[in-house]
Amino acid sequence: MTSDAADESHERASTRECDRSHDRHAAAAESREVSVAIVTRDRPDDLARAMQSLAMQQPLPAEVLLYDDASERPVRTDELPPLSPSVPVRVHRVETAEGPTAHRDRAFREATAPLLLSLDDDAYLTDPATLATAAAAFRENPARVVVGLPIVEPGRHPAGNGQPPPPGTAMRNFLGGCSVFSREAVAAVGGVRPAFHRLGGEENDLALRLSAAGGRIEPVACAPVIHNVGPRQQHEKFRFDVRSAVLFDWLNIPLPEVAAIAPLHAAKLLRYGLSKG
Repeated sequence: MTSDAADESHERASTRECDRSHDRHAAAAESREVSVAIVTRDRPDDLARAMQSLAMQQPLPAEVLLYDDASERPVRTDELPPLSPSVPVRVHRVETAEGPTAHRDRAFREATAPLLLSLDDDAYLTDPATLATAAAAFRENPARVVVGLPIVEPGRHPAGNGQPPPPGTAMRNFLGGCSVFSREAVAAVGGVRPAFHRLGGEENDLALRLSAAGGRIEPVACAPVIHNVGPRQQHEKFRFDVRSAVLFDWLNIPLPEVAAIAPLHAAKLLRYGLSKG
């Protein structure tokens, strides 16, 4: 065999091996049902811990979408804990902060798996079977459109860490940073309304539209997500919750009634938030 022929043969063999490797990775991704989206800003240590918890999942996620919301130091995949080579990790960065809701809405459209876990960057999974358990819940009941994961927030007042409802309980709402969604169901109701992109607090509105379309929002039994929320974050969340409650009322309550109801709902929400510490 000539040198040129040997080189050509080696090149064909290398190409076939690359094709087989690509096929294996594609098949692995197709067998995984859950994409993961994380919105992050200036929390590299928290993000690393979240990524470590994803690397423990069995099976692994189909992909991880990282939305860098104008971090002072840009997020780089080579500085994060490694996942399997078969798990794409894509970073989408904006130079001006948009807030988590706008990025979550983008993730519903850009993810490739049928299910999407939206995970806060300061939260992490504690059970390697979390994604598998959530995916199984959707297979067991196709009417499920959102599966809520149990959550524990060590930085919160103990009153904020009550026992979750039993699996199968119909819920009226979900937490945007620790829930798994049917992307098809979210798309069918139009996704997140742009009015909430800057404000946040889109959960109530999206939950109402999903339920009105016949979908079920239910908890799932698994080990909890740990969410390390600090006192400052809680204060900011209360402020945004009040504003988003007023917007929710404006969008969903008939105009003659909204002027009377919106302030009442905002006041109740504020009292509830303060009672949780």
